[in-house]
Amino acid sequence: MIELRYHVASLVAVFLALAVGILIGSSMVGTPSVESQIRRLKSDFDRIQAEDRRLRAENEQLRGQARLLENALRQTVPAVVQGRLVGKRIGLLITGQGIDTSLVRETKYLLTTAGASVGSITTLQEPLLPENPNSRQTILTRSGIDTQDSTRAERQLAARITRAIVRGNEPDLLRVIGEFSPGLVLDGDYTLPIDAVTLIVGDATEAQAQAMSDGTSIQARIADVLREEGIAAVACERAECPLSLMAYFARYSLTTVDSLDTAVGKIALVLALAGKQGHYGTKPSAAQVLPDLDLEPMPKGESPARSLPRAPQEPGQPRESLLLAPGRSGRGRAGR
Repeated sequence: MIELRYHVASLVAVFLALAVGILIGSSMVGTPSVESQIRRLKSDFDRIQAEDRRLRAENEQLRGQARLLENALRQTVPAVVQGRLVGKRIGLLITGQGIDTSLVRETKYLLTTAGASVGSITTLQEPLLPENPNSRQTILTRSGIDTQDSTRAERQLAARITRAIVRGNEPDLLRVIGEFSPGLVLDGDYTLPIDAVTLIVGDATEAQAQAMSDGTSIQARIADVLREEGIAAVACERAECPLSLMAYFARYSLTTVDSLDTAVGKIALVLALAGKQGHYGTKPSAAQVLPDLDLEPMPKGESPARSLPRAPQEPGQPRESLLLAPGRSGRGRAGR
């Protein structure tokens, strides 16, 4: 009986509190102070929405202007790079993940437009050594690598491959490694030495960046060999890659270009291969956007665009630039 009385008293107290709350709330709603606060909040909300719409429109306008500027710059690239690499034999090295095959095609077309010949396109990805013990031993034996430590063996193999590409004196060794290695893709002529290397670097994780910083990655060993060989080498990456590695490559005295997929990056690459060493682009690791230009006026009546080869074009695809070699976009394994 006592518990029932307490239960009834609790219910009555709850309903009384609810009634008092409703009474107080209804009495305040109609007051001028509350109504003015509501109007002020609504006004602030409308103002924020309007500001948001204005900023969105302004950003879209800026993006449109940036696209127009990029397209305009792309039209100037052929005239700027024409003839600057005549007689040079260049090798493309691709390492890392997330590299569009279209970027590799564009880079090859860029170099040929500048007068160079692309001797080979080589993809080096980890792991270079296969899991199969017989295939693994075949590669180690033919490469003269006697360590069984996987990390050291991978780095030594990357160094051996890089030297063979630069010197052009071991095509048979490269063929054997390419036959068994899951991370090596060969495309081109490896019987002749090359004059310069364009190293296209893909996306990297924090762990890979740390390994590059510590000098324990295959990319670090590749950079080290290029420095030891004394060959002109330019390390490049996309403008929007999640984690830039250019600062690490700069430690190995390699010239760097941090925006290969832009018109400015393409010009910087060609000028760098022509001898203008430095660190170019728009990221913190860059010292300047472009190398110093030494443009000379064309002879009267001569048009650089007329003498440039045109890239093959797929039916129905708009021709946006004289420089770009059109192709289907999308990620694929570079170098095939």
